[in-house]
Amino acid sequence: SNQTPQATAAPGRTPRLLFRFQEFKGSEPTHDQLWTYFIERVRRNLHLVLCFSPVGVKFRTRAQQFPGLINGCTIDWFLPWPEEALKDVATAQIGSFDRLQGEEGVREKLIAHMAFVHACMTSSCVDYFEQYRRNVYVTPKSYLGFIAEYKIVYEEKLKHVEGLADNINTGLNKLLEAGQDVEKMKVELKEKEKTLVVAQEKSALLLQDITASTAKAEKKKSEVEQVKNVLAGEAHEIALQKDVVEKDLAEAKPMLDEAENALKAITAKDIGLLKSFKQPPDLVKRVFDVVLILFINEVVPSAAVEVEGKTGKRLQLEGSWKFALPMMADIGFLPSVMGFQKDNINDETVELLYPYLKAPDFTPEDAKKVALALAGLCTWARAMALYVDIAKVVKPKMEALRVAEGKLKTANAKLAKAQGELDAVQVRVRGVIVAQSESRG
Repeated sequence: SNQTPQATAAPGRTPRLLFRFQEFKGSEPTHDQLWTYFIERVRRNLHLVLCFSPVGVKFRTRAQQFPGLINGCTIDWFLPWPEEALKDVATAQIGSFDRLQGEEGVREKLIAHMAFVHACMTSSCVDYFEQYRRNVYVTPKSYLGFIAEYKIVYEEKLKHVEGLADNINTGLNKLLEAGQDVEKMKVELKEKEKTLVVAQEKSALLLQDITASTAKAEKKKSEVEQVKNVLAGEAHEIALQKDVVEKDLAEAKPMLDEAENALKAITAKDIGLLKSFKQPPDLVKRVFDVVLILFINEVVPSAAVEVEGKTGKRLQLEGSWKFALPMMADIGFLPSVMGFQKDNINDETVELLYPYLKAPDFTPEDAKKVALALAGLCTWARAMALYVDIAKVVKPKMEALRVAEGKLKTANAKLAKAQGELDAVQVRVRGVIVAQSESRG
């Protein structure tokens, strides 16, 4: 901006700007006058100090590029510091260096040595120039850098040494503690030795007990294994017998199932139809005679009568139709047939059925031609007779099987008892072993 701001002041105070501009005698200065006044004041009061190192080509290059550095400046050439000055500088730097350690007087000797080294380096640079005609400079900055670097290296080395010392001290403390622990352990060991003698005596007794218990357990185990082997053989034989019995019973099963299914197809209405016959066919009379015999109901005395059949005349027993009618009238007739106890049939009953069953027309097919219910009863009667024939062979086997299974059950009970005794002995052995282990621990 080309405008000069107005100077203001608080009441009772002289404006600083007007006080400074007394040269202008109260008149308002122009911009050029202010600029000239500023330049003069700067020349009179502003002083700049430029420091250059003579080392290298930078100083020469800058002097060539900026001649004012030579023409417009007053050049002060600083001569090398004397040894006393070097000591003073080192004292200022090292005197406040609290990390320095050592005996009394070490700090003063170190300061003198630093000054001596730098002075020697300065004189060596002169000798080097005289011999090789090449300048090598050691400046005060080098001296200050040397002192600063020494402090850094000293701190690093001191930290390293202190770390080593701490480790050594820690190790020594551990050794001292270990020695104290060893002394304590010696005392404890003496006490343990006394306890060990007692424990050894107990262990000897426990060992004898373990030996005796183990021998008893092995004997009992051998007995149990023998019983197991015998029972395994008997169980195998019983399984074979059971398979034979089930195989024999399986032969009658299809016929029994067929009879059961045929009976399920009979209804009370079918029985009522058969009961309604005034003069029932001959096959109806014979089928119901067989039912009466199976239920061990009353029949007419045995008397042979001659009847006309498909193959001509033949003799057969007189029918008991009059006794069959009350049996059919009973509402529990069909349930009693369904729940008939076939194991109660004996050989004598089957012999009574034999004349009826051998008749050529006593078949479910011929009976079905008369009535469906009659076919079911015929099938049932023949199945009962077949079951008795099979039961003659199977029943002794079943009885033998029941006896064998009873023996096996008794033997298993004895085995369980022996196994329990064996388990008790083994538990005792394990308890003794655990007690011995705890006594050793």
